Amino acid sequence: MSRRFECVFVAAIIVGGCSGSEATTTDDDAGASSSGTSGTSGTSGTSGTSGTSGTSGTSGTSGTSGTSGTSGSSGDAGGDAGPTKCAAPPCNDGDLCVDNADCKSAHCVTGKCAAPSCIDTIKNADETDVDCGGTCATKCAPTKACKVAADCIEGVCTALKCAAPTSGDGVKNGNETDIDCGSSTAGTNTNAPKCDAKLACVANADCKSGGCNTAQKKCVFARSCTIAHGGTTCGTGDASVAGNANEDCCTSADVPVYDLEGYANATAVRLDKYQITSGRIRRFLTAVGGNVQGWVQTNRANVLAPEQLPAGLDPYLPTGMTQASSADVCQPDGTAPADPKIPCNYGALNQVSGYRYNNGPGGDNGYGCYMSNGGYGSRTFYLTDAERAATGEVQHLVSRDREEEKAMTCVTYFILAAFCAWDGGRLETIDDYSAAYGGDATAGRVYPWGSDSVSRPIGFNSIGSHIVSPRVNYGYVPPDDPASNRYSVFNQFLDATQKAALLLRVQRANLTWNYADQFLFDYIAPLQGRAQAPLGESNIDAANDSSIAVAPPGRYPMGEGRYGHRDLLGNVMEITAQVGTATNGTRKWARNGSFETAHFDANTMLGFNGYNFAPLTKYGRSGGRCARPATIYPATVLPEGP
Repeated sequence: MSRRFECVFVAAIIVGGCSGSEATTTDDDAGASSSGTSGTSGTSGTSGTSGTSGTSGTSGTSGTSGTSGTSGSSGDAGGDAGPTKCAAPPCNDGDLCVDNADCKSAHCVTGKCAAPSCIDTIKNADETDVDCGGTCATKCAPTKACKVAADCIEGVCTALKCAAPTSGDGVKNGNETDIDCGSSTAGTNTNAPKCDAKLACVANADCKSGGCNTAQKKCVFARSCTIAHGGTTCGTGDASVAGNANEDCCTSADVPVYDLEGYANATAVRLDKYQITSGRIRRFLTAVGGNVQGWVQTNRANVLAPEQLPAGLDPYLPTGMTQASSADVCQPDGTAPADPKIPCNYGALNQVSGYRYNNGPGGDNGYGCYMSNGGYGSRTFYLTDAERAATGEVQHLVSRDREEEKAMTCVTYFILAAFCAWDGGRLETIDDYSAAYGGDATAGRVYPWGSDSVSRPIGFNSIGSHIVSPRVNYGYVPPDDPASNRYSVFNQFLDATQKAALLLRVQRANLTWNYADQFLFDYIAPLQGRAQAPLGESNIDAANDSSIAVAPPGRYPMGEGRYGHRDLLGNVMEITAQVGTATNGTRKWARNGSFETAHFDANTMLGFNGYNFAPLTKYGRSGGRCARPATIYPATVLPEGP
């Protein structure tokens, strides 16, 4: 049998008929050799191993050249060594095969070439290692071969090898919840640090603040903002409106050193951009189970400002949401002798509900907290039906979710100071507030946003009124309206410039019921040249629930202060802490004024700085704001419970 026949046979039978060159020899009967391998047929060669013996053949034509015997490697086969396998290319999928080497896919299954797959235990196709990398869904484990980071489970390819995850590789991997931070997912522990606000988290422990927002799964600036309503609903635009610019209600902004108007904060501080919401207060009281006293006593040594909650004030701190009347009696301002008619507390609910400890400010009917039909109460802390039954009040007409988005009102100093401590900060001082508000009139700055008299804020005459107030309008008087609605937003003689000026004024701050008329009755529609829209709370009787006039913090971007703080003027007055340790005496209220516009000088717009009230004083137009450490986050996240 000629070698050519042998090669064809092998190609057809063994290799399955794959295309390609089937032979590299010619029939020795032709007596010619093209490569020297057939020179071994020289009959006169003694061994066929050298060309010399090939030349002595008298008749062998293949020996005449002698060149084919120079290698001697094939001459010793002499044509009797058996068939030679062809140098055919690998076979396509579906062709016959003997082993993996026969196939382009390197995968021979039951005699046929099979298509490559990511589970065939073979490195084929574009895999970078066995069954991983490339277009395989399975990524390669550390130490396996890779070309790019996407080939690797942990997203790191170094020197063509997948690397183990670390807390400094710039990739979210291992048990991290975001890039190089957090530790609550499944995977290799990278010992990553806790995450900054706005980064992804799974649990509170992932975050520097100790708070992971339950709805957004993002770290918040302080743990009270883990709630949805009142936690992430501050800022521009109603929370229910698409495209709003709401943000974390615990966001803070730097305030520089300040020394004006008799106030002086010696060091720069971070002050919350937003007033405290009622939802955040609920979050706090729920976490401590109403036992404010227990939490403060346990953590007093480690809070940011222990001087705001000295041990002498402990009798005023509640030990439960509700509790029996205390045997102790106190003065609302902490002084002696105690007033026998005033117990130190009746529980946490008494310090956030309509209950009052004294008649200030405004006498018996001036506090505006107790919720009753026709009572004009503006308390924003939502009581459950069980809690309401304990206090004897009527239920809010505004929904709980909406109430918890609003600024907290009707709250005592003690709850505010303890809350800010629990939240990783401290209650603001009057110096902090004044620094954020800005300079005095002699410094050319009378408003939080500047001294532009043209844009002084303005409100409405009363709730649900289309008449702007005060009538003086600070030198701006709209044209006369024959219908006697000279100051009305419906004045048909207002031109575009006048409408724009009036619109700017009512959007500066929540003054004289602005929020109710802007967001509930939509009395800014005429100034914007559009039809009035039906709004969510427009059908609520203000006499039965005046909380509709309290705005969620931050709804007035045109009134933003120079450092980004909102509602430094309007909405609710802010209860502040004294500088230094104080176990008695009164606490100042900041000069915000309120949605009622009766608490600041409407001519200077400086606000009245003379409010000093007992720590137990509650009012339907007062709330608070927290300050933060310079590092934003607390050095140590204290336990949530007492």
